[in-house]
Amino acid sequence: MPFRQRIERNGRLANPSYKPANNNDLLPKVDEMINYANEVSRPDS
Repeated sequence: MPFRQRIERNGRLANPSYKPANNNDLLPKVDEMINYANEVSRPDS
C-alpha cells in the first residue's frame, strides 16, 4: 500500500508540523552537496 494511502487512513502517522520544501530553495543546496560529493569521492585508479 502506498505511503499516502496509509497516512490518509491513519492520520496519526502524519507529522502535523511537516511542510514540503520549496524546490526553488532546495535545488541550490542539492547542487552544492553534489559538487562537494564529487570533490570528496575520487576513486583510486
